Amino acid sequence: MRRFYFILLLIIGFGINNVYACMCMQENISDAFKSAKIIVTAKVLQIENPIQIDIKADENFKGNTSEVEFMDEYTASNGEKRKIYIIGKYQKSKLKVLKTFKGDTESEIKIKQEKSTCDWHFDEEKDVNKKYLFYLYQNDDGTYSVTSCGRSTPLEKGYDDISWLNDLPNSLYRNRISGTVNLDDDTNTFPPVKGIKITISGINRVIKLVTDKNGLYEVWDLPEGKYQIKADVPNNFVIDWISNLEKGTFSDWEQEKLKDNPFEFDLKSATSTGINFMLEKKKNEK
Repeated sequence: MRRFYFILLLIIGFGINNVYACMCMQENISDAFKSAKIIVTAKVLQIENPIQIDIKADENFKGNTSEVEFMDEYTASNGEKRKIYIIGKYQKSKLKVLKTFKGDTESEIKIKQEKSTCDWHFDEEKDVNKKYLFYLYQNDDGTYSVTSCGRSTPLEKGYDDISWLNDLPNSLYRNRISGTVNLDDDTNTFPPVKGIKITISGINRVIKLVTDKNGLYEVWDLPEGKYQIKADVPNNFVIDWISNLEKGTFSDWEQEKLKDNPFEFDLKSATSTGINFMLEKKKNEK
């Protein structure tokens, strides 16, 4: 099955054939909160993409050239030499703010993202009216941007973050162990799995948790020290891959070890850590 090592595949440019890969490590929740200028839930109202212009190779572009960038030159099927230009290097989007967790915001804000390999982009056909949790960073012109390696996510996928954010400002000073359990069902939607038993042990105690309807488990205010986490996976499922909120996704040999053994970690003061599990159905299960 597919494995995600926090490699983000982004379809950019003006054709689905232009696919590039970016590798990066995601921040934990508390670090992402500190580094972001504003944190909001918001609905996408409008998306404006750069425009592609296709002209003859011996023609010069007419108009304002301040935001024009040469992209490619090619030979058409009739043998004619042609050039492609891009007008505007940024995707510009308007958002309606639904809730603010950090910073001062207006009711509507603007995002401006450069259309390069590793930048976050909206899909003009799918993302209008879609709701997101955004960790935003301010551009020099007062607009905002989203980092692809950050914690911004569709709202229906952000329950771990939302739980931490809803406890502000207390969550800045509390310890938390949390994580999610999702299913790799080949739809690329990774639905949450409810009812998975999670065992956390350490410091002379054992905590039994069960994932909720959002696939989330969490426990607050445990003493600092060494802990272990293990998921009790039903017989018709196997663990596909595992990721840690601090480290990211583990290497292949670490993955195989952790599928049968508890994940060990140090819980430190005022931190949120834990482990995420991705399950898949056994090959003989429908």
